[in-house]
Amino acid sequence: MIIISVIFSIIIWGSISLSSDYFAVIEVPLKLINIPNGLSSGSAMPNKILIKVKSKGWKLISMNVAAPSEFVIPMSIDSGYRFINLNNYLSENNWLSEDMQVLDIIPDTISFYVESITSKKLPIEANLNLNFKVGYGLASEIKFVPDSAVVTGPKSILKKMKAIQTERRTYNNLSEKIIERIEVKRLRGFSYSADNLLMSLDVQAIIDKSFEEIQVKVLNVPPDREVVLIPNSITVSVLGGIEVLGKLTENDFSANIEYSEVVADSTGTVAPEIDFPDNTQLIYIKPERLRYVITKFN
Repeated sequence: MIIISVIFSIIIWGSISLSSDYFAVIEVPLKLINIPNGLSSGSAMPNKILIKVKSKGWKLISMNVAAPSEFVIPMSIDSGYRFINLNNYLSENNWLSEDMQVLDIIPDTISFYVESITSKKLPIEANLNLNFKVGYGLASEIKFVPDSAVVTGPKSILKKMKAIQTERRTYNNLSEKIIERIEVKRLRGFSYSADNLLMSLDVQAIIDKSFEEIQVKVLNVPPDREVVLIPNSITVSVLGGIEVLGKLTENDFSANIEYSEVVADSTGTVAPEIDFPDNTQLIYIKPERLRYVITKFN
C-alpha cells in the first residue's frame, strides 16, 4: 500500500506539473519543398533552425519523444534571389499546433538563390582520414565502383565542381585490405546517379626491394655516332606493397638518356631517367650518374 501510494502521488504530481506552461528551444531541420521542375537552390542555407516555444509540459515531452519534425517552406517561384521570413510559414507546419506558442525563430529570415539545374559527370574523390599500423600503407590508389557519377544541381555551383567527395570517415590502425560501402557527401539541391559506392583500400605491408642489372639506353643517337656508357647498367631500389613488389622483375623498369643531354653535358657524367611501375616509389638508383664515351664514325 505504501508503494502504491508513492506511485499514485508521483503520477498526480507529474500530471499537475506537466499541465503548467514551460519554455523550450527546439532544433529542427529546414527544408524547401515544391520547387518547380528544372530549378534548384544550392545556396548556403542553414540546415537547421532554432524555435523557442511556450507550451504545456506534456506537449513538450511528446515532441522530444516523437521523431524530429521538419520546418518546411513550400516554394512555387521563378529563378532569382529570394528572402523568406520564416514566421510567415508557421501555418504550413501543422506540428506546431495551436496550443503551442512560437516566441522566436533563429534565424527568422533566410535568403537563397534559385536557378536552373544542369548535369555533369564527375570523378569520385576520397574524403578519408587514414592511419596505418607501423610498416603498412596503401599499395595502390583508392578505388571506387563506380568511379564517377552524373551530378545534377544548380548550374553556377556545378560548373566549379571538379569531383564528388565521399562522406568523411576515419580508419585507424590499418593493416589489411578493406572493401566496404560508402556514400557520397550530399549537398543541398544536388542529386547523384550513384550515391552508394563500393570502396576498396589496398592496405599492405610496405617494403623496399632492389632490382639490379637494368640496362641504360641512349636514345636518338645519330647514325654516325656511338655512345658507350660506363657502366651501362644500374641498380634501382623502390618502395611499395609487398604483394606489388613480389610480382615485379627487372623487365618492369627502364632507364634512358637522351643523346641531346649527353652532347649538352659539360661534367663528363649524365643521369638516366627512370621509368618505374605505378604504385611504387623510387628510393634511389646506383650509380646516380654515368660516365660516357662518344665515338664518331667516318
